Amino acid sequence: MAQRNSKTSFTGDELRHIISLVSVLENADSSKQKGIRNKLRNIGLYWSEVASGVPYTVANLKSLFENGVLKLDEQSVNEQIQTVKSERMPSSETTESIKASGRKASDEHYVIDLCDELLGVPAERQYRFDFLRGDTGV
Repeated sequence: MAQRNSKTSFTGDELRHIISLVSVLENADSSKQKGIRNKLRNIGLYWSEVASGVPYTVANLKSLFENGVLKLDEQSVNEQIQTVKSERMPSSETTESIKASGRKASDEHYVIDLCDELLGVPAERQYRFDFLRGDTGV
């Protein structure tokens, strides 16, 4: 069996860099693509080993993480969560204004905001799935 060169676990900073490179690669002309792929390999991502035959797109990169082929380094995730928590810890006077501000200060928004900061990608809020709408009465 051939030795794999690709890492499968990346830090948050590496992931942000990979996302930006892949998004540039999606629209780059062929003369630039080789250099961008080389930058991805320098980070440790050998696309042909983790997604052979799959086009370089941010959507495909996302599915590689969702399917568990690639993952965020656990230590990096914990460090980023701690950083975000310490930056977002409200003072007692801020806590009172948050309580008065309503839905925007709900647990739901707080958790999604943390995920937005941690992943560097804004979430789709209040997204509805057609298959979760329940009985339509028909």
